[in-house]
Order: sequence, then C-alpha cells, then structure tokens
Amino acid sequence: MSELDLLVVGDVNADLVLRGGDLVPSFGQREQLVDSASLVLGGSGAIVAAGAARLGLRVAMAGCVGDDVLGRAMLEALAGVDVSAVRLAAEPTGITVAEALGTATSVHAKTNAADIRDAVIDPPQMVSLSLRARYHHFRVECQPRNRMAPTWGTTEATAKLT
Repeated sequence: MSELDLLVVGDVNADLVLRGGDLVPSFGQREQLVDSASLVLGGSGAIVAAGAARLGLRVAMAGCVGDDVLGRAMLEALAGVDVSAVRLAAEPTGITVAEALGTATSVHAKTNAADIRDAVIDPPQMVSLSLRARYHHFRVECQPRNRMAPTWGTTEATAKLT
C-alpha cells in the first residue's frame, strides 16, 4: 500500500476575493469600497491538494512560494497536506485579485515563485515522493518565450502509477 494517496505538483498562490460594492474597475485616482475582502488559498494545484486532504486523502504538495507573508500564509492554508517539498523562493508569492460577482473579472500578479524547476524542486525528493504516491496531479503553466505575447496555456493531468 502507498504511503500517499496523492502527490500534487503545481502552483501555490494567494487569492484576494472581493465581495459587494461597485467592483467594476475604475482607473485614475478613484477609491472604490467593497463589502468584504478575503485572503484565501489560490493556485489550482494547491486548491486540489487542500481539497483532497479535506476529503481524508494523504496528500503531499510540491511547488514553490515566495519567502514572504503571503507564502507563509498559503503554507498555513495547506493544513493537512505534507508541504515538505514546497520550496521558499526569493521572488514574491503570486496573487490574484478577483471579484465574487461571477463575472470572472480578475487581476493576476504571477511571479517566478510559481515556476516548477529543478533549481526549486529537489529531484531526489520528487522521485521519493513519486514512488510513495498512488496518484499524481500535475499542474503546469506554459508561457510563451516572449512575456508580452497574449496567450498562456495551462495543462492539468492526474495519473495513476501502476
């Protein structure tokens, strides 16, 4: 029997969710008030890991957060998940500011802290975790070489080792 039910390799970010008030963005020096703001766990990889742990699965997360207040808060939000393979990076933790009206309006500050690289993830630790897990969930964000290009791609997959 495997030690882990699920290994998630992916992004760990913060989400700042705004509710109520006039949430349509306005530019210029104009202050807009909202009814509430909640800082919650973000990044689809981290959300999958936290959800699986809440369902009672034994979960480990591999990824990266900034060595900052947001990064530490997101690690705390991953309660019940083995975060020993989540590395702290010098870059700040990414954050998304989203409104909760259902119009899917959001602003993202993605940073290199979300990158999954050999320099960030320890390869021997990844092999060890992979061999201990029954299922693997990978969340990979692909960006064009030119950061000014308008398209980004995201791929998510879950696989079972036999």
